[in-house]
Amino acid sequence: MQKEKISKEIIKSRYEIFNEAKRRIKNEFYGIDDVIEKVFKSIETWYIYPEFMTRPCIINLWGLTGVGKTDLVQKIRTYLKIDKYASTEMDNNSNSYEEMATNNYVRQESKSIFDLLNQSEILPSSHAILLLDEIHRYRTIDEKKKIIVRNRYGDLWKLLSDGSLVDSTLGITIINSVIADIETMYDNIRLNSTNQAEKLEDKINILFGNSSISKEQLEKEKKEKDAMIKKLGYIPYGYGRENLAASEYDNFLKGSAKNIDLNNLVYVIDVDEDDIEILKKYKLIYQGWDNFLVNEIFFKSSNNSDLLERKKKYISTCSNKIILEWLKEKKKKMIERFNELDAAELRKENMRYVYNKLLIFICGNTEKEMYDENTKEIKTDIREYMNTLFRPEQVSRFGNTFIEYPILSKDVYDKIIMNEIKYTETRLNREYETDKIKFDENEIYKLVIEDLPKDYIFNGVRPIYSAVQRVLSNIIPKILINIYNEEK
Repeated sequence: MQKEKISKEIIKSRYEIFNEAKRRIKNEFYGIDDVIEKVFKSIETWYIYPEFMTRPCIINLWGLTGVGKTDLVQKIRTYLKIDKYASTEMDNNSNSYEEMATNNYVRQESKSIFDLLNQSEILPSSHAILLLDEIHRYRTIDEKKKIIVRNRYGDLWKLLSDGSLVDSTLGITIINSVIADIETMYDNIRLNSTNQAEKLEDKINILFGNSSISKEQLEKEKKEKDAMIKKLGYIPYGYGRENLAASEYDNFLKGSAKNIDLNNLVYVIDVDEDDIEILKKYKLIYQGWDNFLVNEIFFKSSNNSDLLERKKKYISTCSNKIILEWLKEKKKKMIERFNELDAAELRKENMRYVYNKLLIFICGNTEKEMYDENTKEIKTDIREYMNTLFRPEQVSRFGNTFIEYPILSKDVYDKIIMNEIKYTETRLNREYETDKIKFDENEIYKLVIEDLPKDYIFNGVRPIYSAVQRVLSNIIPKILINIYNEEK
């Protein structure tokens, strides 16, 4: 299998960014150097040699709430300069992508991992990060081992198991669903338009799928276009029958303002040059020469570096009737092609849908009772704990990389408190363009400790930052007022 060649210069540049990111993150996080080392060791191949990855890289981060798991992932994304990023908190409010595709394609109110990645423009070939936060809330069994039905993000398990969310056959399933939706829409519009048409000629035209536009209206359109060309020298892009208050039926045949949303479909099926030629053929038939010519110029003059985006935009200019006829032909060709593939070829075809360059962070919360009171080390095996949340076959899909956050020591929390005090002092001096803002760090430290519960070391760093800012919020106004009065 031939892979893209990577120059030594590229590898060197990646290592420089990688090592600098690790250095910066260690400077920003206290007491978790061991966690940071483990994370960076686990993602080294994914970042330095993504071209050789065959499956997603899965990292499980577990620790007490508020210890900075999510923040760590976001810093990694920022310092490694990863543009493609998606994140979500795991809960149970929606449906899987297959349910969405087959039952409710038009509205797409449901959520899935596939939908989440598409919204962030993450393709199977994208070098990207996916953060699945609060995974402990997504439990699939209760305390009595009874199954909890999870509809939202139901495709998670396929991603973790196979590295993919769809396969080559799902494209046909979705096409069938879209065709059915458009044909239902078409039948309803034709029925309504036939009943509303006054002339027999118009009724016959509608029944046979022809335009209901009269000769008088066509002549009126021609005069308006001629006047526009005379005034502007061209017909503006997007000018069509929908701008001339055409009937609902004619908009279905010729307009593009109300066409069905196909954004997700173009990620599942290949839109090749043959597809564009088919669309052009029907564009000429239903939308006419002017529309065809304007979009032909647009398609050929657009930025060649993003062919998928150009194809999506071209499809969006087509009417529902054009999309319907194209999908019928597309479906027929896909079925013929899949029927010719043997098992090995079909497996190779499905490999194109594997998110092999995706880094998946799965973050979950541990409980105070899971730690040894003396050593502050976790005493519960995370996999055993996960077996109380998920079914055994699901636990195995989380992979083998489990990184556990320790309970931070009091010394570490002291450093975090003092650093936050100093940071706030520096920030205020910069914002108010002064050097007179000075905090009594020891006094503020005492007030912060008094504000925190006795067992604060088990609550993570988030309450620490909140406590510091609560204490400072009572002090800062007085300091600013004193400085203001001195400068008057």
